[in-house]
Amino acid sequence: MPTDDDKPEAGTPPPGGAPPPAPKPPVKPPDPLLAVVPCPALDRLREMLPGRVGDPHFFAGEITLKVAPDHLLEVCRFLRQDPACGFELLVDLTGTDFPDEEKRFRVVYHLASLRNGQRLRLRTEVGEGDSLASVTPIWPGANWFEREAFDLLGIHFAGHPRLVRILMPDDWVGHPLRKDYPLPGYPEHHLRYRTADVTRRSYVDISWKAAGERAAAIVKKYKGQVGAPESAPHVPMPVDETSGQKTGD
Repeated sequence: MPTDDDKPEAGTPPPGGAPPPAPKPPVKPPDPLLAVVPCPALDRLREMLPGRVGDPHFFAGEITLKVAPDHLLEVCRFLRQDPACGFELLVDLTGTDFPDEEKRFRVVYHLASLRNGQRLRLRTEVGEGDSLASVTPIWPGANWFEREAFDLLGIHFAGHPRLVRILMPDDWVGHPLRKDYPLPGYPEHHLRYRTADVTRRSYVDISWKAAGERAAAIVKKYKGQVGAPESAPHVPMPVDETSGQKTGD
């Protein structure tokens, strides 16, 4: 019977020269941040509009769907109007610049359904010089979001009611959130206005007594001339509206 001394040492190859079996790598537990979460709106969307969106990406309980620009308006309208979805709120619209990619801009629509308690993100891509369909007919609150993306990134939204700058001045050169925008900015031309000189006027007494004295002085100065008044005009004494008493000296 073999004893403990007869057992091969650890790491010694077994008889026949075959190498020892490699240890199995430890099983990595699934990442809870990437766990798949149920979303009735996603199931409904894929059922009614098959092929309109890509495979969902799950992260931290949130779902992101990639949609082509040609299907963007159709998908957004369905998510807004279908009772099973009911995404009546566009929480935000964000854009990011990736200048090395063929379609350099990524636009993300953050949606929320207060009625059904669901959240969803739609991501699409658009190239330089191309445009996305405006979603203002579906969510009017997208008006300023799209203007901000146009102002800071230069993304155009076709059908927007008034696509003009919202943060930068109208004559600003470039779009500050682009990766190729120079850090110190572009040279600016300033207009300097010369301030007007402000002088202090002399104080003029406007009491009723002073007014009468000025009128008498005018009569005295022009007395005897054609068209001159024969006497000083009557200047009524001001009356205090509260007490009804005449005021003045």
